[in-house]
Amino acid sequence: MKRPLKWIITLIGIVAFLSFGGLLPGEPLVDRAMVVGFGVDLTEEGELNVSAQILNPSPAAQQQGIGAKVVTARHETISGAMTYISEKSGKTVALTHCNVVLIGESVAKSRYFYSVLNYLITNSYLSENAFVFVTDGKAEELLKSNTGFGGNASFYVQRLVGMYGDYNNVSNKTLQRFVVDYHKLGQANWLPLIKTEPTNPDVSAGGDQSSSEEQILFDINSVVIFKENDFIAEYGQNGTEAINYVMNKVSKGNVETEGDNGEKILLYIIEKKQKYHYDLDNATVKVKIEISTLLKEIIDYSGEDEYIDRTGLTETELKKAGKDIADNILAFYAEMQSYGVDIFSFYEGFYSKFGNKALNMDIKDITLDVEVEVKANDV
Repeated sequence: MKRPLKWIITLIGIVAFLSFGGLLPGEPLVDRAMVVGFGVDLTEEGELNVSAQILNPSPAAQQQGIGAKVVTARHETISGAMTYISEKSGKTVALTHCNVVLIGESVAKSRYFYSVLNYLITNSYLSENAFVFVTDGKAEELLKSNTGFGGNASFYVQRLVGMYGDYNNVSNKTLQRFVVDYHKLGQANWLPLIKTEPTNPDVSAGGDQSSSEEQILFDINSVVIFKENDFIAEYGQNGTEAINYVMNKVSKGNVETEGDNGEKILLYIIEKKQKYHYDLDNATVKVKIEISTLLKEIIDYSGEDEYIDRTGLTETELKKAGKDIADNILAFYAEMQSYGVDIFSFYEGFYSKFGNKALNMDIKDITLDVEVEVKANDV
């Protein structure tokens, strides 16, 4: 009876701890530096400049996305810089609520690139679902920027990603997905690139921001490409769309094409599907993409109304829309082949289907065949 009694007492102790452990004194919220944005740059001296955007702990500030300050520190390692940030702020740094990681352009092009992300990945306090971006310039400057729509930069980025979702020309990537892509056979990887542009919003209608202060908007329509730990190149909207159409889920966005009579036609994406066929003998990948759309707008530059009032598209117009997308994908793939970068993870696809027979393939020898069908659904 002694052994069962011992286990019963142990079980009671565990239940009591789980039930009442929350009543034990804990570290007050005001003594913790709640980091909502994290940035890393490289100094001219070769040190890491780490920036933490720390949120004011007051409930009102958290709801409005204000009350944040950026604390920076330099060190040879991230952990060392984080220690300095704790000392500067007089608080324990907490990364549990950090959902945005900004990698400065200087780091992305340096030997520190993967070691920085690897540190963040292995830090169990940072969510693997945090979004990672490369910044066009310094991450510290972006974190400190005065955004055009108020709030701090970290929350602004999160709102943009949440608003666009699976958009055809807007990219986003989490830490978890970056790790998965890094460990694929080709070790090709990409990250979204944030660019900024100045703006002067009209705040005369009751806004409390000073129009004399420089304000910026974020542009997240570009990507940067990596192979293993090396920076390869930067691409704008065309590269972003090629990646999204071939690899990612897309449930919104615009398809632009030209009508039979020179009109500008805008279609809204409601669904995108793709299928892959791998031919080992001919080293060919065929990708068939189906894009379901709704007609959004027809703009006739001729000044006549003859074509504006129509609510449907001809087969020629739909085929042209699909061909334009396919041509863009093929052009981007050819560029990646010239760098030897398996950006679409074709090595992984061949290996999963044919095993060791596909191990010695060269991306420069793999032919891509793309077929894009654009469908226009009736409203």
